[in-house]
Amino acid sequence: MFLFPALISILQIILLVCVYPYDTPKWNMENSKRIDAEDLLRKIYKGDTWQPEYKKLEDIQPSAQPNSGSRSRETLLKKDASYKDLILGAYKKATIVGCSNIYIALSMLQQLTGINTFIFYSSKIFMETGGDAKEAVYFTTAMGFFNMTATLLSLVFVDSKKYIEFGRKFMLMQGAMGMAICQGLLPYLQLVVMLVFVAFFESSLGPVLWIYSTEILNDKGVSLVVATNWIFCSIIGAVFPVMSSDSGIGIANSFFLFGACCLSAFLYVMFFVIETKGLTSEEIQDKFLKRNG
Repeated sequence: MFLFPALISILQIILLVCVYPYDTPKWNMENSKRIDAEDLLRKIYKGDTWQPEYKKLEDIQPSAQPNSGSRSRETLLKKDASYKDLILGAYKKATIVGCSNIYIALSMLQQLTGINTFIFYSSKIFMETGGDAKEAVYFTTAMGFFNMTATLLSLVFVDSKKYIEFGRKFMLMQGAMGMAICQGLLPYLQLVVMLVFVAFFESSLGPVLWIYSTEILNDKGVSLVVATNWIFCSIIGAVFPVMSSDSGIGIANSFFLFGACCLSAFLYVMFFVIETKGLTSEEIQDKFLKRNG
């Protein structure tokens, strides 16, 4: 159990050193390394298809228009903003309204859907909903394999033209509603509903949260989103065994509570999340700031 993830970590190190020893094109552009960014884009994209991508990066490069007075750049993309600036200083409004009300809230709601209770406690859930210990082992194996498969498929799916045409807001909403329905059915059904739940998660809140948050926030802002996600992951992981026990609210009521959180995520996305479909990074930032004053 411990050796396998260790081997995966070693493989990641080998890949980072031997296959992907590059900074990202965006980072190179932000640090005035245009030639490095162009060379890397040529490796990533075939033929001349790298040129439109280079143009996009050129447009969002902070140093491209240093004296433009762009409110969105100054507020959301300035690289040297400290955590103090983001939380308490000149960046307070953009971070508290934008990061907290949209990205940190989405990050929190992602965990409150109950996704990691399935990952951490799939055997316990299976047995407490009527299965036996032997079947629980196979159930957990199936759950882990399906989650891995759904994650890999989502990497292809979220970048497809069809997915982009739907819009990220729609994909978040359909996933949240689908997960809410699954949580409501879970006390009565088991394996199939949990697998469908994972599929909805991996088509919505799973990948879209991270894509969406990086479109507006700088590195430190994104790190706040990540920190929130792991904090709530830890809280849910610690609380679920007590909450779902007979001395708590029980396994069925726990699922209903997570279902309510999924429904809250649906409503939150409907009323507060900004659609970014078809917008450039600059347009997203301007739209975001207009929404939040």
